[in-house]
Amino acid sequence: SKLTEGKYIIEPTVYACVMNNKFTVLGEVRNPGTFQFSEQNLNLIQALGMAGDLTINGCRSQILVIREMNGQRSYHYIDMTKTDWFKSPVYHISTNDVIVVKPNGPKVKTAGHVTNIGTLTSLFSVALSIYLLLTR
Repeated sequence: SKLTEGKYIIEPTVYACVMNNKFTVLGEVRNPGTFQFSEQNLNLIQALGMAGDLTINGCRSQILVIREMNGQRSYHYIDMTKTDWFKSPVYHISTNDVIVVKPNGPKVKTAGHVTNIGTLTSLFSVALSIYLLLTR
């Protein structure tokens, strides 16, 4: 106000920027973790890019964005294989957002469970061969 009263500055504009914005990316990305950003309009694609992009095992049709505003937590699923998510309320990342990239179907199936009939047949034939070798 002293600068404007002394006519040193006419109609000043003040720009303030929050510098401690952060978001977290978990799941099937190359570099999961918490990231800081100073951009005013960071979008979901840029956030995933900061995390090193999705791995080959990441499910692109069910990306979960968890946002907490005014003490209320909301959950938004994004299908990146379509274009309607550009209009989503979570297209722009807010501070403290959590992005979870779930594993795709093949990754889930190979997570320790024997679900393939070929694998089951192979295991059975190996067990039968060992049994026959030991009993003869």
